[in-house]
Amino acid sequence: MGNLQKQSKLNFLSSDSSAGTPHSTFVSALHDGKFDMLKMREGIAYWIVMHEKPFSVVEEEGFNLMLKRGIPQWKNVSRHTIRNDAFKTYDVEKKKLKELLKSIDRISLTTNLWRSRPQRIEYMVITAHFVDRHWKLQKRIISFVHIPPPRKGRDIANCIFKCLKEWEIENKIFTISVDNATANDSCIEILKDTFSSTKSVDDWVKIEKLLEFLKVFNDATNNISGSEYPTSNLFLGEVYRVKVLLDESSNSHDDFIRDMVTNMKERFDKYWGECNLLMAIGSVLDPRLKMKAVEITFPKLFPPRELRDNLVKVREVFHELYDEYATLYFPPNVEQSGESIAGNSSTQAGRGESALYQLLQAVRSTQAANSFKKSEVDEYLEEGYLMIDGNEKFDPVEWWKEKSTKYRVLSRLAVDILAVPITTVASEATFSAGSRVIDPYRSSLTPETVKMLLCSGDWCRALHGVKRKNINNNGEEEPKEIILPIS
Repeated sequence: MGNLQKQSKLNFLSSDSSAGTPHSTFVSALHDGKFDMLKMREGIAYWIVMHEKPFSVVEEEGFNLMLKRGIPQWKNVSRHTIRNDAFKTYDVEKKKLKELLKSIDRISLTTNLWRSRPQRIEYMVITAHFVDRHWKLQKRIISFVHIPPPRKGRDIANCIFKCLKEWEIENKIFTISVDNATANDSCIEILKDTFSSTKSVDDWVKIEKLLEFLKVFNDATNNISGSEYPTSNLFLGEVYRVKVLLDESSNSHDDFIRDMVTNMKERFDKYWGECNLLMAIGSVLDPRLKMKAVEITFPKLFPPRELRDNLVKVREVFHELYDEYATLYFPPNVEQSGESIAGNSSTQAGRGESALYQLLQAVRSTQAANSFKKSEVDEYLEEGYLMIDGNEKFDPVEWWKEKSTKYRVLSRLAVDILAVPITTVASEATFSAGSRVIDPYRSSLTPETVKMLLCSGDWCRALHGVKRKNINNNGEEEPKEIILPIS
């Protein structure tokens, strides 16, 4: 009985506090000294989908010996049984996520396409990004499906819409970020060929210059992709820094740098030639920057003839979005207090009140009406900047949460804008996991099973605060690849 009492404390929660605080707990597989096989299988199913283990692991002798040593009542199960348990896990977590999404007003999506080499079929991933009721940025994979070639725009659109209907979020979509470009493939091949050959002293000098130049791109990539949930206020500053680098390098006295940058700058200016209002407003909603974010960066990003128009456009769209949110969440009253005051004034005048009294009442009502018309946008922009150290960690969503009482409308707009993903990094990262789930030894998995494994694993890791590492087949961390826009 002494052993049973110790085992009764067994549960499936991580003891490592760094794994995050779980949002829910598992029920122990031991109840009043009795072993519940179904609960144990449920725990194993969670483990398999969270850590991308093969179903066949439950048939390995070492796995079963380990469990029998700790739990003598354990009975061996087949990979087919645990696969069915994993699908039940998928269904349970999907229902939970569906209920969560019902309480979300705005959802942003990223999507990307990928080809599985072992299976030789095409997949598309859709990732949802949103702010939950605790004002925390969240992202969840909501679809990982097979799309037959040639993957035309119509087929992709149909697949996305089918996913939205399945999750009942077709009316909640705020933005969709897509990326299906292949123009940069040749750049990687050129760099591989260059670095694989024998280098002269002059070549090494060029490489040193190239590394110094690419450091800015590397820093920008780390600042954006280094965060699990990058907010949209991060991007304008990084684009500005790259633009300054390209402009300075295009006038370099070094022929090697100048020739390399010319094509990159041309492509950069073409891509960022139009004002990205979402990125701009995201930066304005950073209380450390506000309108200075665009007033400082836009002169470098746009020619003088477009500069003024773009600055005006940002301010106008900012106010328009605020007005839409104000109407949506806080509709105006049918009658304002000024009219009722005027009505009372005439009544009081009939009772013998002086003309001066009527004038004073009119002044008060006018002042009240003017103060009422001052929007939260104007108050926010007129208020001083948040002064903190540049290296100090800052969460803009948390700041807006704290200010939600003061800025009731603007805080709702802010978190929706900040939660919009500017890049498709989140969706692309899913394919790293996909290449591990669909390895050469598991190429026979059906698309439905792949979808279950990818989505369930993502949901369970988010539920328990587990971060997935980018590990290759040799057990080593994968290096990050930086794709440059040159040809």
